[in-house]
Amino acid sequence: MGLIMVQARIQAIDFDTFVAMYPETEHRYELYDGLMVESPKLIG
Repeated sequence: MGLIMVQARIQAIDFDTFVAMYPETEHRYELYDGLMVESPKLIG
């Protein structure tokens, strides 16, 4: 059986979409260059 490679297409989002899909969790997220990125935990 051969190896099959699939590449996911990442779509940038705008601020309104970011706010609408922001998860209700204890984690913090930020919009960075059109991508939702989990912010690192604060220390201290």
